[in-house]
Amino acid sequence: MRAIFGLVLVVGMALAGFAVYMAQGYIKQTEQALQQERAFRAQIGPMVEVFIVNKDRKYGDPLAREDVQKMWWPKAALPEKAFTDEATLFPADVVGTRYVLREMAAFEPILETKVTKPGEPAGLTSMLSPGMRAFAIKVDVASGVSGFVHPGDSVDIYWTTSASTGGEVTRMIEER
Repeated sequence: MRAIFGLVLVVGMALAGFAVYMAQGYIKQTEQALQQERAFRAQIGPMVEVFIVNKDRKYGDPLAREDVQKMWWPKAALPEKAFTDEATLFPADVVGTRYVLREMAAFEPILETKVTKPGEPAGLTSMLSPGMRAFAIKVDVASGVSGFVHPGDSVDIYWTTSASTGGEVTRMIEER
C-alpha cells in the first residue's frame, strides 16, 4: 500500500514538474512576443485613429457614412487636415452631403482638401479660393486666347464635343 502511495506521489510530482516546465516555456514565448511588439511600437511611434474611404471614390461622388471607416495610422505619417473626429467629418448641425473633390483610392485618409464642406457642391466654383474667378473661353482655329492668360496663371483645359446620343460631353484634358 505504501509503495502504491509512494509511486502515485512520484508520478504526481513528475507530472507537476513537467507542467511547470511547459508553463515556463509558454510564458517565455509570450514575453518574447510582447517585447517584439513593444520594440515595433517604439519604432513606428504613436498611432492615431483616422477616417479613411473604404472603396475608391471619384470626383463628384457623394461621401456617406457607409463609405468611410476608422483605421489606425502612424501619427508621424499622418497628413495635415486629415479627419480624426466623426463630428467634424459629418457635423450634426449642418444639413447636406460632402462630395469628393479629388479622386481617392481605397484605404486613403480623408483630407479636408479632398472633400467639399457639408452641403457644398463639387463643381468648379466650389474649388475656387476667395478672390478667384472662372470663366469659359471658346477656342477654335480662328480665335486665340491672347490677353486672357498670363504667365503664372492657373489654367484647366476642358474639351467639349458632340456626343453620339445628342448633346455635348465635356472632359478635363489638363489640370494646373
